[in-house]
Amino acid sequence: MTADSEACTSLLELIDLMQAARWPSRKSVAISSPTERVLRVPNNRGGMARCAAPKILMLDYDKDQPDPNHWSLELQGDTLVLMVGPAKLSELRQGIVDIAAGKGDYAIDSADTGDDSDTCLWFWWLPEGRAV
Repeated sequence: MTADSEACTSLLELIDLMQAARWPSRKSVAISSPTERVLRVPNNRGGMARCAAPKILMLDYDKDQPDPNHWSLELQGDTLVLMVGPAKLSELRQGIVDIAAGKGDYAIDSADTGDDSDTCLWFWWLPEGRAV
């Protein structure tokens, strides 16, 4: 995951609203496909490695989730469904803060193992220069 400054600001505002809301919430966010230049940041075989890019991120926050570390990441067609509990929503927020600050190269997942499983969400900085 990476985002430009405007997207980071919007995502942070969304997460802040979700955390402040009284009830569980769900929001769809449009996702753009990464460019070759973006894929080179994680050295994704020079931007040539296989890449799946869903069109929608469905962020589902169940603030009443008994497990605050609940994390479920599942691809459903063109939609990436991310279900999180309170602690994981805070980690997601920090990841977006880090992207905005040009940091990354780490992942969060259900077990916080940082391995390369299908449930990891990796954070990467956006390449410098023009928007991508």
